[in-house]
Amino acid sequence: GRIKALTFCVASAADMRECLSRFFTQSKRVDFSTIHSLAMQITRNYLDKRKVTYELIEGSRELRTVNKLFLLKNIYKEVLGEECTDDQFSTLSTYISYLKNRMIPMDNWAKLKGPIEKAGVIAQKYEAFKSNQPGHLFLDFDDMLVVAEEALRLDDELAGQFRNKFDYILTDESKDTSLVQHQIVSHLVAHQGNILV
Repeated sequence: GRIKALTFCVASAADMRECLSRFFTQSKRVDFSTIHSLAMQITRNYLDKRKVTYELIEGSRELRTVNKLFLLKNIYKEVLGEECTDDQFSTLSTYISYLKNRMIPMDNWAKLKGPIEKAGVIAQKYEAFKSNQPGHLFLDFDDMLVVAEEALRLDDELAGQFRNKFDYILTDESKDTSLVQHQIVSHLVAHQGNILV
């Protein structure tokens, strides 16, 4: 009951939960979740505490005021003066994810050689738009990780609440964690050090 098991896709979490219940019928429930699900809980608490509202701009929800696809395509056109193809959007989206997951400071983005012309400038404009409304953020899936890592690093009270929920952390497929995911896990085990990878 004091174990947190993290994995990287919903199917894996469900598989592990099912295996545990099948083989260890008397065991207390282990808390299985994806790293994004945990990050969303941390992000929600952190932003609520700071009185910041937020809105997800990607995923399956239909009624969005802002959509990642349209936002990035519009910024691409603004910066490069031409339409953004679906392949270019995919490349750009993957690159922005890379920048965030590697925790590369945003000030450096424009200086980096990206996969498409001015990728760093487009990425900076994308991030600026998402935070241009005071007290409100537009978040993509990678932002959940970035904000959660920030919360655990900067808010000792909130970090303590999440650390105190579990005595043991297990991470599935740890070799595939990004730097920001690794940092989230590191913050969670900073005091007790009980981690199984």
